[in-house]
Amino acid sequence: MRALKFYLILFGWLYLLLPPSTATAQEAAVAMPVPAVVAETVAAPAIFPGDGPTVIELFSSQACIFCPRADRLLADLVQQPNVIGIACHIDYFDVKQGALSQPFCTARQTWYESLLRVGPIYTPQMVLQGQIDTVGYKMGDVSAAIKKAEQLSTMPLYVFATDNEDEYRIALPDTISPVINGNAVLHLIMYDRPHEITVAEGRNKGQKITYMNIASATRNLGVWPETQQGTIITAPLTETQEGFAVLLQDNVSGKILAAGKFKKSSAPPPN
Repeated sequence: MRALKFYLILFGWLYLLLPPSTATAQEAAVAMPVPAVVAETVAAPAIFPGDGPTVIELFSSQACIFCPRADRLLADLVQQPNVIGIACHIDYFDVKQGALSQPFCTARQTWYESLLRVGPIYTPQMVLQGQIDTVGYKMGDVSAAIKKAEQLSTMPLYVFATDNEDEYRIALPDTISPVINGNAVLHLIMYDRPHEITVAEGRNKGQKITYMNIASATRNLGVWPETQQGTIITAPLTETQEGFAVLLQDNVSGKILAAGKFKKSSAPPPN
């Protein structure tokens, strides 16, 4: 047995010293960087599920002591090109002066709680891609949640203004067939231009905060047909609204299947 062990070890060392086989050499050649080809036209890469934006919904309140940190974090995140961020202020507790709360935000957060089973509703809560819950003011938790969210398959939903006022064409990428089931519902969420607010009361009194992408209206646009590639919607934006997000969402699991946004030209914030 000792002799056998000795020869096995010797054989292993001799194998390492031998030149690589043809297959190994081919694999090594493939792994080497390919030199750039100058002046060659290259077709754009196909768009597959997973190339869509990361959707982040923040459920917040001016009355919540931890929420200003979450609001500022969302304001930074929405500056990234592949992020759709919505700040939805709940109404089960809020300030009385200058409140940004909306009943539909409470209803949407309650709906997520029923799907995700993460415990009682709270603020500040972030929900990413309709699937991942995290505490909205903890940078480490949010960063980890974003990494998880990027692994979920979300398609881009393109939004184009038409020649008709308040009318928009939305479409899934032409390069893929819709991966949609009969539970896919299209949600329209309108959001305001930035609000620069000094909190007037409560535990955050005196804090000056710029609130970004505050949800101010929403509409359920109905079920998306399984074979449908695009559709026309109407989205009348008011003077104080900056744009809107369109979310194609599984109404059973809450998963964001596709998402897009439209933003008006920059303008001064409302008083």
